[in-house]
Amino acid sequence: MNLKIFSKMENNGRVLWRKKNHLGFILVISAWLFTLISCVSNYPWANSVLLKVGRLNKPIQINLKFFVPSWVQDLAFSKNHKPADFKLKSGFAEVSSLITEGDTIEYSFSMKSGFASVLNPSRNRSGNYRLFYGPLLLGHEGIPDVDIPRNAEIAKADQCGFKINVTDILLSTVYHLMDPRVSQSSGYRKQILFRQTTN
Repeated sequence: MNLKIFSKMENNGRVLWRKKNHLGFILVISAWLFTLISCVSNYPWANSVLLKVGRLNKPIQINLKFFVPSWVQDLAFSKNHKPADFKLKSGFAEVSSLITEGDTIEYSFSMKSGFASVLNPSRNRSGNYRLFYGPLLLGHEGIPDVDIPRNAEIAKADQCGFKINVTDILLSTVYHLMDPRVSQSSGYRKQILFRQTTN
């Protein structure tokens, strides 16, 4: 039995509910054998995804395929809190396991962070860069614009914020399209293009 997590589910699965950081789906293994699997994650603020196997008539061998984006590093899997083997193939990590009721499988990782070139350099000043933490575009609220040291490392500062090491610069994600503070009349401003400094 193959199941790809984070990709379109085939006829063998159907999403039952979504609520905040929980996702539940039913996995139909055969006409008489099925299980309920719940998925819990605080991504992108926590770097793990936990699958919990619900009621299951009998143990079954299953291959779970987890998408591995380019910004993931230090990938690890565990089954019932013990390290689990996996294989990387075609952008997915595959975990083969005999699952029983109550089992947990955790997919943990860290996210790459750093500078990325601007997408359209002909329309930007030379030397401008974007900052990312995994897939998240980061920005700085306030005036004046800030420059970022070339050797900067980005670390989580709190649940929703990030800090540049050896500076007092705080960053936050750019996901504010529906934020009522964001309007022309409010004067809201977030810097998303940064210049690098050598010190």
